[in-house]
Amino acid sequence: MVWDTDYSTSAYWIRVPIAVVRTLVYVYREFSGGVLNLRAMSLVYTTILSLVPLLAFSFSVLKGFSVQNQVEPLLLEYFAALGPEKSIEISTRIVEFVNNIDVRVLGAFGLGLLVYTIITLMQKS
Repeated sequence: MVWDTDYSTSAYWIRVPIAVVRTLVYVYREFSGGVLNLRAMSLVYTTILSLVPLLAFSFSVLKGFSVQNQVEPLLLEYFAALGPEKSIEISTRIVEFVNNIDVRVLGAFGLGLLVYTIITLMQKS
């Protein structure tokens, strides 16, 4: 059977086809059982959830160093695919949001909780 035997010491021309067959069988089983779609949805959900605390933490650090306004050209470039009007609007709102953040209000406990949230959500990926 393909799964029972250890082929790590076999010749290259034997290991590669076995690895391809194992991968194809695994992907077929996952896809046919609906598990692959479930895992993909879980990764998307986790990624979206982890972006919010990550951005909040990143921008609070940027504001702490007073370099948040230097990020605006990068945001404009990043959102350029949405069109010039939308990219300017989104970038302006993000920079305004960052400027309104009071880093002192975040506090040590909030910062620790934010870092914990970021780490745990990223580990689930």
